[in-house]
Amino acid sequence: MVLVTIAVQLRLQTRRFFCDNDTCMRRIFTERIPSVGGSHARGTNRLTAWFTHVAFALGGEPGARLLCHSATPIGGDTLLGQIRAFRVPPRQTPRVLSIDDFAFRKGRTYGTIVVDLERHQVVDLLPDRSAQSVEDWLVEHPGSEIISRDRGGEYAEGARRGAPGAVQVADRFHVIRNLGDVVLRVLQRHAALIKRLPAPGPARLDLARRRSDRERSKDRTKETMRERFEQVHALAAEGLSKNAIAQRLGLNRKTVYRYLAFTAPPERRHVSRQRSAVAPYEPYILRRWEQGCRNGREVWREIQAQGYVGAYQLPRAGAGRRGPAGDGADHGLLPSSATTGTHLAARAFRADAATRRWTGADATGRPQC
Repeated sequence: MVLVTIAVQLRLQTRRFFCDNDTCMRRIFTERIPSVGGSHARGTNRLTAWFTHVAFALGGEPGARLLCHSATPIGGDTLLGQIRAFRVPPRQTPRVLSIDDFAFRKGRTYGTIVVDLERHQVVDLLPDRSAQSVEDWLVEHPGSEIISRDRGGEYAEGARRGAPGAVQVADRFHVIRNLGDVVLRVLQRHAALIKRLPAPGPARLDLARRRSDRERSKDRTKETMRERFEQVHALAAEGLSKNAIAQRLGLNRKTVYRYLAFTAPPERRHVSRQRSAVAPYEPYILRRWEQGCRNGREVWREIQAQGYVGAYQLPRAGAGRRGPAGDGADHGLLPSSATTGTHLAARAFRADAATRRWTGADATGRPQC
């Protein structure tokens, strides 16, 4: 037994019993203390469990070197004996189990792992990944109702013979893999037709719908703040402290202080954005875009001739988020870059190139005016 780093020796005094039966082979019996140690044990159960834990974690000699610094000198072979003496407690056969392979040595030797999917625990390891091993294991452990496996035929055959009443299902990874393979085969089969499809145009979204969504979001924010305000004041009226209110509602203490200082529910301020310098020229830029002009410098010179005094670098929000006034459209495919013209077309070019790569068409076109 070890107390921190001090070795402690326990001296136990137990009772001895005598048998009066002349035919009994054992005449003397010594009292057992199973909660402290086993029969003929030279260490307590706690010390034995500690040796076993170290042996599984570090092995023989590395574990022995560690234990020498804990005032429990022990040999490496003795630790390995602890591993061999360890007995895995029996487990109930899982109702839903998963069977998959793993590598003892990648590319050379493989085994099979059996997992309880309801308890998320490893149940057993099999020495190979053959159908016979799976069948033998299922016959020895009857009761499985659902078996999740990969797409291999060996596991399917072993599960069919070992548990004919169980339902076989494919795991999520292989379901998605099957779906991807089928979609790829379909697209490859109709590649000639896909090449004829036109490139997708810019996505459009009504500004009226965007404004309505924004208004609904503001209303939800106001309602949340009002409910929070009422909860804070109600708990304060019950006599709870500010820290207790913050813990109860999951708020910061500063938020609770601020709400208690108000007599009415607070409202969040919505700051309006300043109009960009390029906004007056957005209809012209977008019209040139629709006409097929992709030369940024050319568009910049044209709007300069119309009175634009800004630099070639433009704010992102100026041309990238708003469409022409009154057209009710959102030009969401305009570029995220701050550069007008060429960068204005960058996102659309990327979308077109991605579409052509998907359909197998030529994607080597260059922007032209």
